Amino acid sequence: MKDKNHSIEEYKQISGDVWTIFKTYFPEDADISSFADEVHKLDLKYKSDPFMQKLLKVYFDELKELKG
Repeated sequence: MKDKNHSIEEYKQISGDVWTIFKTYFPEDADISSFADEVHKLDLKYKSDPFMQKLLKVYFDELKELKG
């Protein structure tokens, strides 16, 4: 994966993967014990891509705010 200037398909894939994590842990009764493992898988898949990390932070911050 390129460091900068992703193709639209790359943005779509990264966004979709981050969205999947968010919607998995969004429900109030979601078990968050595997959250760190899921994030680690994305880090490995996308080689800690800066866009993925920024997007993940946005969703993670939202989850923190929602779940308290």
